[in-house]
Amino acid sequence: MLQPVWRGCCSVERDLFGYAVHHAVRARVCIERGRVWQAEYWLSGVRDTALTLACLRRELPAQHGSGFDALPAEVRDALREALVGSLERKELLRALRVATAGLLREAAQVRELAEMTAIVVPHLRELTSAWKEERAPEPPPESRGTPGTG
Repeated sequence: MLQPVWRGCCSVERDLFGYAVHHAVRARVCIERGRVWQAEYWLSGVRDTALTLACLRRELPAQHGSGFDALPAEVRDALREALVGSLERKELLRALRVATAGLLREAAQVRELAEMTAIVVPHLRELTSAWKEERAPEPPPESRGTPGTG
């Protein structure tokens, strides 16, 4: 079980990061349940939070995306791929991976998020990776002969 790592007063960045992690989890749950529109909603929240963190770090207006267009092109371009192209499962998972990677990139730039980020990174990687049933099937173990047959 994850233990809280925040100490003292909360910060806007810490709260936003926590919400974004929640949004990523909800997006994956919705994808698994076939609730594609709801998955897209949560996925957009992850992407928007990454952009909001980028705005705050650069002292740009962050409320309601008002500073997104003023962000450097490389920040916007990296998260552009998190826009969902269709509501197909594969596309939603792809966009979730990109949005989560963007969130982690931005969080890595905020010193006070270092401890929280270190704790959630492995969980977010698992959340955005292909789960067992989505991976290519493993080849059967080599036949080494059955006892008594040889």
